[in-house]
Amino acid sequence: MTLGTSTYEWYSNQNDDFQSVEGRTVWKQHFKRENWQTSTITSTRLTCDEDNFYVHAELDAYQENRVFSKNFDYTIPRKLV
Repeated sequence: MTLGTSTYEWYSNQNDDFQSVEGRTVWKQHFKRENWQTSTITSTRLTCDEDNFYVHAELDAYQENRVFSKNFDYTIPRKLV
């Protein structure tokens, strides 16, 4: 079996503005054996404002063509964080 993984991460903020903080990740994984192969790609973005953290994530799975896709959106109260 052949396996492959790549990961990308980005982080940013504007000066001392704690509401501008943002993080992004992209993960790609690939699996192959003889005539069979599959891969997944996940992408996640975390942002915030004064009251909440916001998470947006995407998941895509492939076998020759895309066979599964799902998006997630979560709001998480900061609770003084």
